[in-house]
Amino acid sequence: MQPPCPPSADVLVIGGGVAGLSVARLLAEGGATVVLAEAARLGAGASGQGHGQVLLGLIEHPHSVLSALGLQRAGVLYGLGRDSHALLDAWQLLEHRGGWWIAGDAREGPQLRRSAEALEALGLDAQLREPEQVVGETTLEGAGPGLFLPGEATVDPAQALRTLARAARIAGVLICEQAPVEHVGEGSGGLQIHLGGGGHVLAAEIVVYAGGAQLPALEPFFGDKLVPVREQAQLRAPGPIPPPGGRSGYGYSWWRPRGGLLEAGGCRWATPHLEIGETRAEVIEIVQEKIGAFASRIGGPQRTIVSRRAWIEAHTCDGLPLIGPLPGAARHVVCAGFCGNDWGLAPGAARAVAQGLLLEGHSTVPPLFAATRFL
Repeated sequence: MQPPCPPSADVLVIGGGVAGLSVARLLAEGGATVVLAEAARLGAGASGQGHGQVLLGLIEHPHSVLSALGLQRAGVLYGLGRDSHALLDAWQLLEHRGGWWIAGDAREGPQLRRSAEALEALGLDAQLREPEQVVGETTLEGAGPGLFLPGEATVDPAQALRTLARAARIAGVLICEQAPVEHVGEGSGGLQIHLGGGGHVLAAEIVVYAGGAQLPALEPFFGDKLVPVREQAQLRAPGPIPPPGGRSGYGYSWWRPRGGLLEAGGCRWATPHLEIGETRAEVIEIVQEKIGAFASRIGGPQRTIVSRRAWIEAHTCDGLPLIGPLPGAARHVVCAGFCGNDWGLAPGAARAVAQGLLLEGHSTVPPLFAATRFL
């Protein structure tokens, strides 16, 4: 455990990804004493290894989101995305590039057109592009119609996490790495959190579960709510790089520029189970083959593979984040389950959690995301 944890704190935050670092920073800036426990190293999880796209909604196709939620509830979801973007912008972490949603088959084009109308009704700038415009602006061969969202952005995940961690430490957060939480129990007057790597016990008033797919092993409530999903990517060079990134094929394939290279990923559909339930962050050849085929359509097949990687995301059973106190357990608060759009949703969720705790229980969490929705 580095550094050693103190005997007590107002709040213990579990997880050193964007959700954990954001809520820890905001709580510390509000005057709370905060300890953050990261089981491994900062940046080793999905927030640091993932795609770094900062989407306004979900990684699900906008048409799917709007069809499932309806316009009013979709507006709540996109409002959370706007809150996250505003916070990341204030923290100077965003790369303002915009983002694409590009049709991968004949059915997807009309869905994107309907999505544009609905998103504009929600006050979002959604610009339709015809196939020839999409090819010209992205170099994506064989592309169908596209939807360009100027409000979407990207981050450099590893660098953004380092910057966020530095700001959290300046605010007073004690970040303990290699400090897995083994048990959260009740003690006299508060919680007793047992940390691995030395048998340390920390007393806290509140625990915030901001980790990933490992949370069900720690708290039974998450057992049927959070599920691990493996994602993969590859970096490729050389060749022309499209200015912004985006998603295609109903969101299952994505690309973005990164440090002069092309990064592409997704293609979970290459396995029968869509990589759902996988807990080992290892590359799978059949998925990598499909990623390579998709990447070769962007600027030509001459690119060579520089690196490949995999990571594990935490998705929820209904595709929406989990935010706020657990049912019947006000000291246990969750800020997790962002379904692959950690950077796009977690900061706004963290602010809602921090406001609720600092305002002595006055929750600002929309019921759509509340953990109590499963009652």
